[in-house]
Amino acid sequence: MYELSIGNSSRLYQSLTKQFSEARQAARQLILYRGLLKDKVINAFLSLLDLLAFIHKSDTALQNILQGNIQDKLLDSYHDFFYLLVQIQTPGSWPDAWQRYLARIILQDENPFSRQAEWLLPEEIDKSLIEVAKHDLLCLQKLFLVNAVEIRQIVEKITIVNYESSKLELADWSNLTFSTADSNPDETVFIQNLAKSTNWSQDVLTLAEYYHRNGTGIFARFKAYRWDDSNTIGSLKGITDPDPITFNDLIDYQSQREQLIKNTEHFLAGLPASHVLLYGKRGTGKSSMVKALLNQYHQQGLRMIELSKDSLHKLPHILHQLKRRAFHFIIFIDDLSFEDYEIAYKDLKGILDGRLETIPANVLIYATSNRRHLVKELFSDRSQGEEIHYDDTVQEKLSLADRFGLTIYFPSPSHQVFLKIINGLAKQRNITLNASELQARALEWEKWHNGRSGRTARQFIDCLAAELMCNSTK
Repeated sequence: MYELSIGNSSRLYQSLTKQFSEARQAARQLILYRGLLKDKVINAFLSLLDLLAFIHKSDTALQNILQGNIQDKLLDSYHDFFYLLVQIQTPGSWPDAWQRYLARIILQDENPFSRQAEWLLPEEIDKSLIEVAKHDLLCLQKLFLVNAVEIRQIVEKITIVNYESSKLELADWSNLTFSTADSNPDETVFIQNLAKSTNWSQDVLTLAEYYHRNGTGIFARFKAYRWDDSNTIGSLKGITDPDPITFNDLIDYQSQREQLIKNTEHFLAGLPASHVLLYGKRGTGKSSMVKALLNQYHQQGLRMIELSKDSLHKLPHILHQLKRRAFHFIIFIDDLSFEDYEIAYKDLKGILDGRLETIPANVLIYATSNRRHLVKELFSDRSQGEEIHYDDTVQEKLSLADRFGLTIYFPSPSHQVFLKIINGLAKQRNITLNASELQARALEWEKWHNGRSGRTARQFIDCLAAELMCNSTK
């Protein structure tokens, strides 16, 4: 049993050891893409290759297999890798899950080559960077070509050496398939072409074009972000499921919509555009309209960053990160206002207009507020009291709103507009209630809840839709 099992394993190794060793050595030679070695899935894969190579080269290791020592380590290593791989869904069915994962992380990696490719046309990239990128792509191709089925067969053979009758079948990652609903079609086509390529170094300019179209790093993976201040430095975090609201979901406020869209389209076209303050009554759709911009224009390079008032002091740091990126960014500050004792508004005021360093041309700030004048003003501010230059205090507090080039007012909807919103939302939800009953119930809801607003209308329709669905199932 020993001679047959080990002999077969050894002969199988002979055909694959060279490929494993070359792949592992290629990983050690990465330069621009060396950051990939910190990835936990890639690390687990390389650890598995290391262990397989060690078993084949070491007579002691083969003896230890019979005692179960290496056998347990190999099974753990195989399943550790498999476990980490399935945690990160890689859409599609071909090539295998490992190959899809490696290809996707290459497309998302942020390094000097990918950053320059995002910003510049392929022919403008530094030639020395292209040569190093070619070297790295050949190294990565060796990792890509490691055969999942053959690794599984080898691990199965080694791990059943001790057993005369048992048959252990390991899970096969080459058969893992995930939904393609959220995948980038451009990414899918590129990965399939990469799998067919016989020499990845010849694909370097095609890869550069991909980076130029789709970006790199976090900007390639997400279209919306929030600033996370949980550590001293802070960082951008991708938002996996941003609000899917579109302009089709918003009823009325046509003038406000046209102003916002026009300004945003000018911004995306590289024309002069303004920072925007959307102010007015609560629940009138100010925030929803800003979020709808992202869903309408993200294919044209629009990205959105949600920033809280408490993180305004980090704006210079954020702007530095966004400079010389290929995308256009809206920094979205929702429900912005300041109490009379708060001074954080000075950070925003200086950024908008006043600092020596200007905001990058690819960044605008859109803020919403219930106040036209963002800093709370007291009657005492209008009384001179003991302050000699009291008028300066008033002007200081009023000047922040003036720094926004475009201010858009959202009034409470009139009776007629409120009913128009109700009817529009009911149509979207396929509610066929009699028109007079629908309006009567809506007005009753408005009276006992939050007054007339788009938010109140949506809350009523949500409640009504749930009620009608419950009644239909009885």
